[in-house]
Amino acid sequence: MQNLRVRPSVLVEDRVVTNQHDAAGGAAVVFVGDCAVTRLYKDGIGAAYTTAKAAATTAVFQGVSAADFKRHYWPACRYLNHDNTIGKLIFAFTRQVQRLAFSKRGILRMVAREQSQKGGTSRMSGVLWDTFTGSATYRDIFLRTLMPGFLGGLTWQMAAALFSRTGRNENGD
Repeated sequence: MQNLRVRPSVLVEDRVVTNQHDAAGGAAVVFVGDCAVTRLYKDGIGAAYTTAKAAATTAVFQGVSAADFKRHYWPACRYLNHDNTIGKLIFAFTRQVQRLAFSKRGILRMVAREQSQKGGTSRMSGVLWDTFTGSATYRDIFLRTLMPGFLGGLTWQMAAALFSRTGRNENGD
């Protein structure tokens, strides 16, 4: 679908706005939720809540001028857009992982090992859950993947998957 301009300040892409374009309002109109910016591949209610709360807080406590909304409402839209950028990077990495059999096996090994240990840390399981359910921001998910325990476990399991005959040991060993 070609980009369709609904109004000069909003860009609609693939029927969902995932990129803000000066949608903070003006002319006594404020866009909230999916009309302003939404969370990439996540629930619309989260973006609706975040933007509606920012709009209401701005109107009640700061004022209703375009300058007030630009200063106090716009940062909420920018925050969601920045998080979407991180999400796009995460999903680009996910697509690369899906292309390599050993990397898929390594992730499976890591998750299987986490799930088999009672009370252990579930780093990969948590990252996958939050990525695909929308339970956390993409920023939070990305930062968790940079933790030494996560990187070490993933590197170990991918190496084990690469050098094992089948790479399918259910305990991840």
